[in-house]
Amino acid sequence: MTILKSDTNSKNNQRDLEKAAIKLANANVALLSVQEQLEEKNKQLKSLLNELSISRDELQAVLDSSNSAMLMVNPLGIVTSFNKQVSEYFDLKDNEITQKPFQDLLPKLKKCFKEPEEFRRIIKQLEINPDKAYKKDSNYKEFFSRSLMTIKPSQRFLSFSSITVMNKESTQTLGRAWLFVDITDIKTVDDKLRAIVEVSPIPYIISRVNDGKTLYINKPLSDITGFSESELLEKDTLEFYHENCDRIFIENIMKEKGHLYNHELQIKHKNGSFIWMILSIVKNEIGGEKVYIASLYNINARRNAEEALKVSETRFRSLVENATDIIFSMKPDNTFSYISPQFQEITGHRVRDYIGKTMESLIHPDDNITFKDNKNLDKHVEHNYRLRHKDGNWRWFISHTTGIYNFDGELIERIGIAHDVTEIKSVMSNLEQANQKLRKTQAQLVQSEKMGALGMLVAGIAHEINTPVGAINSMHNTLVRAVSKLQNELSENYPEILENNSQIFKSLSIINDANRVIESGTTRVTNIVKRLRSFARLDEAELKEANIHDGIEDTLVIIHHEIKHDITIIKEFGKLPIISCYPGRLNQVFLNLLINARQAISGKGKIKIKTEHKNNKIIVEITDNGKGIPLEQIDQIFNPGFTTKGVGVGTGLGLSICYQIIEDHKGTISVKSKQDVGTTFTVTIPTNLDQLLNL
Repeated sequence: MTILKSDTNSKNNQRDLEKAAIKLANANVALLSVQEQLEEKNKQLKSLLNELSISRDELQAVLDSSNSAMLMVNPLGIVTSFNKQVSEYFDLKDNEITQKPFQDLLPKLKKCFKEPEEFRRIIKQLEINPDKAYKKDSNYKEFFSRSLMTIKPSQRFLSFSSITVMNKESTQTLGRAWLFVDITDIKTVDDKLRAIVEVSPIPYIISRVNDGKTLYINKPLSDITGFSESELLEKDTLEFYHENCDRIFIENIMKEKGHLYNHELQIKHKNGSFIWMILSIVKNEIGGEKVYIASLYNINARRNAEEALKVSETRFRSLVENATDIIFSMKPDNTFSYISPQFQEITGHRVRDYIGKTMESLIHPDDNITFKDNKNLDKHVEHNYRLRHKDGNWRWFISHTTGIYNFDGELIERIGIAHDVTEIKSVMSNLEQANQKLRKTQAQLVQSEKMGALGMLVAGIAHEINTPVGAINSMHNTLVRAVSKLQNELSENYPEILENNSQIFKSLSIINDANRVIESGTTRVTNIVKRLRSFARLDEAELKEANIHDGIEDTLVIIHHEIKHDITIIKEFGKLPIISCYPGRLNQVFLNLLINARQAISGKGKIKIKTEHKNNKIIVEITDNGKGIPLEQIDQIFNPGFTTKGVGVGTGLGLSICYQIIEDHKGTISVKSKQDVGTTFTVTIPTNLDQLLNL
C-alpha cells in the first residue's frame, strides 16, 4: 500500500513537474514575445524620437524662415525656445536668450526701440490682456497702433502680439508665445494708403468676410452716415443695407466673382433716412484674414435729381404728347430724333417713317428754309413754310427752334415747335385782301372828301374872288371908257392943252398903263379861279369828255407855289384827242406824281411832262432828275402803306390810290428809276373808256 501510495505520489509529482515545465515554457514564450515587443517598441520610440527631432528641426526652420521674431515662455516665465529673428532683430546671442527669464530679457529688448516707454506700456498691456489664439474681432487700427520702430541693430517696424498657449484639451497652460512681426513694408504702404484714404473725400470701409464685422472706416463715411467712427466700428456691415435684396445680391456676387463695381444701392443714415450710394467692393486678405474692401460714392443728390427729372420728364412728355402743336427735336444734321404724335394727326404721315430723316421731302419747293444756329437761348428762330399732307395738299406751318449747346459751344440738338397756321393763313389772307380793299376804298373816300371839300372851298373862294374881280372889271371898263372920252374931248376941243401941258399928257399915259396892268391882273386871277374850279370838279364820279392837257395845266396851277422858285417845268405835249374819263380823279394822279417828283429833287431841278397819242392810248410820262428809288423798293411802291419818305412823312397811300385810279380807267401805271439819276412814271389810259365800260 505504501509502494502504491509512493508510486501514486511520484506520478502526481511527475505531472506537477510537467505542468510546471509547460507553464515555464509558456512563460518563456511569453517573455520572448514581450522582449520582441519591447525591442519593436524601442525601435518605434527611436524612430519617433528621430522624427520628433526632425520635426523640431523642421519647425525651427519654419520659425526661422518667418519674418516675425518669436519667443516661447513657459508658465515659470523662462524662455524655452525662440527663432533666429529674435537674435537678428534685437542683436542678442543664443546664450542670452535660452533658458533665461523673460523679464530679464525685456530691458535688453527695450533698448532697441525708439520709444522705450511705449514699448514698456505695450508689453505690460499684453501681459495683462494677451491676444486670443483665434481672435475674431481683430482691429487693424489696434494692430498698427501696437507697432514701434527699432533703432538698433537696424530700423524696422515691429508689431507686438502675445498669445497664451494651451494643451490640446485646453485644460493646461503651456506658456506664452511672444511675437514681434516685421511690418516695415506693410507699415510704409499702409501709411501711404492711410494718408490717401484719410484725405480722400470718398468713403471707405474694410469688413471681415466671415461675419461682416467692420474693421476700418474713414471720416467721410462717418460724415455721410451721421454715425461716429466708434459707432461704425461697433456695427456689422449687414446693418447698413436698406434693402435686404441688395445684401443678398452682393453676397452672391462676392461668392461667385469676388468683386463688384459701381452698384447703386441705399444705405441707412443715423436719422432714419436713406442715402443713395455707388458701391465698389473687392475681396482681399490682410494679415492672413479675408476681408472686403469697399468704397462708396454719394449719389443721393443725383438720384434725387433723377427722380425729380423722371417726374418732370413724365409731366412734360404728357404735355408734349397732348399738345395741339407738333413738338420735335433734330440732330445737328437736321434729322429728326423725336417727333410728337400730333405729327401724324396733322400731316397724315407716320412718325416712325421720319425718325432719323429730314423733312426736306415734305417742304414746298418754293419754301427753301435753312435751320440756323442761334446760341442766344433767349431768342427763337422762326420759320414759315408749307408741308405736304399725305393727301397731297399743302399746309402752312410756323415753327420756332432753338439750339442746345455743350460747354464747348458745339450744337448738340435743336428743339422746336411747329404750329399749323393753314386756317389762320387763309383767314389772314382774306382779311388782308379785305383790309387792302377797305384801305383803298377808305383812301378813295378820303380823297373824294378832300376833293369835294377842295371843290367847295375853291367854289367859295372863286365866288368871293369873282365878286371883287367883277367889280374891278366893271370899274376898270368904266375907267377905260371915261379916260378915253376925256382924251378924245381934249384932243377935239382943247388940243393946245395937250400940246402945251406935258403934265396932263404924262398923267393920261400913266392912267393908260395902270389900266393895262389891272386888265392883265384881273385876267390872270380869273384864269387861276377857272383852273381851280376845273381841277377840283365836283362831278368827278361821272364819266365825261375832257382834255388831258387841261387837267395837267390845272394841276400845275395848284402846285405853282411849290415849284416856281427851284423847278423848271418842261412840257413836251403831243396832239391828244378829247377822251371820256374821270377828270377829277386823273387830276389826283397828276397831282400825286408831280408832288412826288418835286419832293425827290433836292434844291433846283427839272420835271419833264411828255404826252403822246399812240395805238388808241394816251401816254403821259412824268420824269424828274431827283435822287431815284432804290432797286429793292421798286416792286413795293404801289403797295398800300409803303412809303420812302420815312416815319411820320406821308401815309404811303398816294401811289396805291394812283394805281387804283388808273386801273379804274382800264389803264396801266409803271415806273423806271435809277438812283442819283432820276425817275420816270408812265401812265397809259385808253381813249375808248366809255366803250370798255359798256362791254
